[in-house]
Amino acid sequence: MAKPIATTPTLTGKDAENFLNRAYAPVNPISHEEFMACKSAYQMMQQMAQ
Repeated sequence: MAKPIATTPTLTGKDAENFLNRAYAPVNPISHEEFMACKSAYQMMQQMAQ
C-alpha cells in the first residue's frame, strides 16, 4: 500500500515574498528569429512522428 503524501508547508515571510516576486516577474520575450527556429524544429519533429 502506498504511503500518504505529506502536506506541503505554507510559505511565510521572506520566502513567500520571494516566491510571489518570481511568480509575477515579467518574462523576457525571445527574438523573432529564435521563435522561428523553435517553430521550425517543432514542425520537423511533428513530421517525423507521423
